[in-house]
Parts: sequence; structure tokens; C-alpha cells
Amino acid sequence: KGPTHLPNLHNLEVLKVRNCKGLSNLFPLHLARSLLQLRILEIRMCEGLIQIIADEDHQVKRSSSNHCQPVGFPKLEVLTVEGCDKLKSLFSISIAQGLRQLKELKVVGASELEELFSEEMEVDFGNEKEIVLPELSYLELRKLPSLISFCSGSYRFILPFLEELQLEDLLGMTMGASADLLYTMLSQGKNLQVLNVRRCNKSSAVFPTKFLVRSPDLKEVTVEDCDQIQEIFQLDGAIIEEEYMQLLPKLNTLNLRYLPELRCIWKGPTQIVSLCNLTEVRIKSCNRLKDLFSSTLAQSMQQLQILGIHDCEELEHIIAEDDSEEMLSESYLQSICFPKLSSLSVMECNKLKSLFSINIAKGLVQLVSLEVSKASQLKELFSQEKEGDSGNGKQIVLPCLRELLLQELPNLISFCSGSSYFVFPCLEESKVNQCPKMTKP
Repeated sequence: KGPTHLPNLHNLEVLKVRNCKGLSNLFPLHLARSLLQLRILEIRMCEGLIQIIADEDHQVKRSSSNHCQPVGFPKLEVLTVEGCDKLKSLFSISIAQGLRQLKELKVVGASELEELFSEEMEVDFGNEKEIVLPELSYLELRKLPSLISFCSGSYRFILPFLEELQLEDLLGMTMGASADLLYTMLSQGKNLQVLNVRRCNKSSAVFPTKFLVRSPDLKEVTVEDCDQIQEIFQLDGAIIEEEYMQLLPKLNTLNLRYLPELRCIWKGPTQIVSLCNLTEVRIKSCNRLKDLFSSTLAQSMQQLQILGIHDCEELEHIIAEDDSEEMLSESYLQSICFPKLSSLSVMECNKLKSLFSINIAKGLVQLVSLEVSKASQLKELFSQEKEGDSGNGKQIVLPCLRELLLQELPNLISFCSGSSYFVFPCLEESKVNQCPKMTKP
């Protein structure tokens, strides 16, 4: 309070403001200009905060016309804003242009926030329409029901080194808009590794091909609680920049949960996708899914270690059936295997009649835990191939299986309906409950 030209904050590096509910702003524009060394700015639970910089729009316009010292935080590395419900934007575009060192941006719980950066209508930046945040590697946007975009103007935000993106409870932003936004942000870089999307309901799809092409380093994908999503990866109309390029080559974790309208994970030609590094897949409460993977995709999943499928009522096949002669050939079927799969859990999938073919079962040499429960139509764990199978009458060994749990499977008859039989030399725990038709392993 008082004349703000008196304080000198040139050496301030860390500013943390918490539970100051009466604050309407943090500092005036003139004081903000002195924060040249500020590295960390955290603002939490300031419910009355309307602006971070007082009267910024008006003063920026005036200072621009008077050619005053520009506002900026040239050394700001971490910006956290949480629980500031009256805030409508963080800073103006002119300040965003100066965030050259920003590495981490986290905005959580600001119910009236409509955009991250506001446009100054009277400020002319010439033809410059791209805003580059060259060091930003982590972006978290959560519980922002009014957020529509980064900026309501025509500016393009480029985040060339973004590695992790967390999106949660963005009820005002369509996923189509956010997908276009993501594509623009990543258009000059290919570093995104982690993407989590939760409760972003204005969406029917998440990842178009153009986004996947721009994200070759993507390692972890989680999509959860999105009521309108019908597909995850859109592969139709793919334009691959390089002849031998394959999509998602580094993906190692895929989590899909509580997606009641999800009809397919992969839409389009899966030949352009390689899941050669996928190690963990968890699918839960996706009640319209009929299958998980095409046979082409399954063929590439040599590193898969954990597969969990829970509460998928319409699921008929884990690996989609393919009726072509080439796909039904024994040599092709034997090429689909999961040699590193250690944990397989299937629960509450009442339209599933079997898990895999017997040829795939032969390759489960690292399987340690097998749990199947509450699958009312399951008749066998491993099915015979349509054209016969050379494994009939042969012993099939699961050499590492230690834990076997079969529960509430009223139609399960056996591990396999043919004459092959299974041996578990390392079995330590076996529970078979409420499987009245079970006759042989």
C-alpha cells in the first residue's frame, strides 16, 4: 500500500502466496517490471484474486504507446496457480512472450478462468502471431470448467519441448479444439512423453493421426472418465511423412478407464502402428468395447508384461477375429505371442467366450499370475483355431505360473476344449470357486 516505485524487488527469486483470501491482485505493473530475477511464483487458495498484475490490460496499452520498459519475467521457471476462482486469465500476451525460461506451468481449480493469456486489443505486435515457450516441459491444467483456450485471440502457442501434459476437468474445451491446440503446440517439437486426460467430456475422439505423427516419443497415455469419447486413436486418413514411419513406437503404458461410450481403441488401418514397447495395458469399465487389438497390433506386442481387463460387458474378443486366409494360417497365428506377459487379469467380461487361442497360450512362457472371474459366457480359457490346430493332444506347459484364480465362471468347462492339456510345474496357489462345469486343466 502506498507508492510502488519505492520497493526494489530486483533480487526476488521466489514468491509464494497462500490463503490470502482478501487479495484482489498481487502487484501493480510498475512493481512487476522489477521482478527480473523471479524464478518461482506460487499462488494458492487466494479466492478473491482477480488479477495477478493489477489493471494490467489498461496499463499495458498505455505503456505500449509510451514505449515504456516491457513487462516480463525473463527468468521465471515455475508458475503455479491453484484455488483462485475469480481469476479469468494469468497474464497478457505481452507477458507470455517473455516467459522464455518457463519450465513448469500448473493451473488448478480456477472456476472462472477462460484463457491462460489474454489479448490486448490495442497492442500491435506486427505480424508476430506465434508465441513460443521454448523451455516448457510440464503443463498441468485441472479443474478449469470455463477454460476455452490458451488465448482467445489468433495467437499460436508453440511448446517445442513439452514432455508431460495433464488435462483434467476441462468441461468447457472440446477435445477436437484441444487436439488442434495440441497439434499446434507440438508442431515444432516431438518430445511429448506423458499425456493424461481425465473428465474432459466434450469429445468423441482423443488422438487424431496428425497428433500421433507429432508425438513419436509418447510413452504413457491415460484417458479416464470421459463420457462422450467413442474412440481413442484415429488412424483414418493417415499421412505418414516418412515411408517406414510407424506410430506409437515408444508407447509403454496405456490406461483406459470409465469410458462408457468407447466403441473402439483404434479406428483405421492399424498396420501403421507399432506397439513394440508396450508393457502395460489396463482397461476398466469400457462397456461398449467389443475387442481390444487387431491381430496386426497383437503381433507387435512382444514386450507386453501386464494386461488387466475389468468390467467390459460387451467385450467379445481380446484380439479381434480376422477371417482372411492369411490371418488364419497357423504360421501367422503362431507369430502372435506375448513372451513377456507376466500378469493377466480378466474380470466382469460377460460376453467373452475365451481369452486367447491355444497357439498364443503356448507362448506364455513368463506368465506368473492368471486371474479370471465373473465372466458368465466363458467356456474355455484358450480356444482351438477355426482351421484346426497342430497342438491337439499335446502337453502345453506354463512354466512360470505361480498363481491361478478362477472364480464365478458358471460355463467354464476347461482350459481348452481340445485334447491338449496344461501343466503348471511352478504353481504355488490355485483357487477355483463357483466353476461348476470345470472338468480339466
